Amino acid sequence: MLLRTLGELSLVGPAGAPIPFRRKELLLLAYLARRDGGTASRAELAALHAIVGQGETVGIEPSRLRVDAAELERLSHAGKLAAAVASWAGDFPVGDDPPASGALPARSAA
Repeated sequence: MLLRTLGELSLVGPAGAPIPFRRKELLLLAYLARRDGGTASRAELAALHAIVGQGETVGIEPSRLRVDAAELERLSHAGKLAAAVASWAGDFPVGDDPPASGALPARSAA
């Protein structure tokens, strides 16, 4: 799977098809995926997402999820600048959840 954070936030399955998720779930996934080790304490997440709990961590399995921003960094650090630039699709995600129908809202020109 590939988590796209550079441009329109989305999760893409192994066959290349988008996997539908609510924006808040994708933002949480992106937050965890961009952390070293892919984990955060429940207390830290509670401060961000109103999750309660203490003494446990929440995380993702890094081997099961690629993140475009991490790949861009890896390529850049390896000196593969053309490949890094080619992987760029836009800014880090901002905005609200898409409508319940799954249709994405139009992006405003800022």
